[in-house]
Amino acid sequence: EILISKSDLQEKDTAMKELKTRVYELNMENEYQLRLKDMNHHEKTKELTEKFIQEMESLKTKNQVLKTDKDKEEAKHEEERQELIERQHQELQDLESAKQSETHGRVREISGVASKESENAGGVRTSAYCQVRVA
Repeated sequence: EILISKSDLQEKDTAMKELKTRVYELNMENEYQLRLKDMNHHEKTKELTEKFIQEMESLKTKNQVLKTDKDKEEAKHEEERQELIERQHQELQDLESAKQSETHGRVREISGVASKESENAGGVRTSAYCQVRVA
């Protein structure tokens, strides 16, 4: 059995009410701060997401441009390769034609020399000198 004066009891009751009020205010402040942090977090997340989406779209566009450039370069190189092949083929044909003409000219020259020799020799050896095969 404890005897407490009425004023002490009222002071303690008042102090307890003040403390309860203070606890309530602190809880409310904490909840407010948490909501603020949550809102800030969501806002940052939204900003970062938008930034990364824009960056991703930019990279997709850049990638498409690079792919188009690559395709153009490949087509250009293929066309140049075909032209080179055609030019080399034409040069080869020209060289073969020139060589064949040269060979025919030599054959005619040799035939002419052989026929002159045969005329001078009396026509006996004509067939031996004129047999030249053209490849």
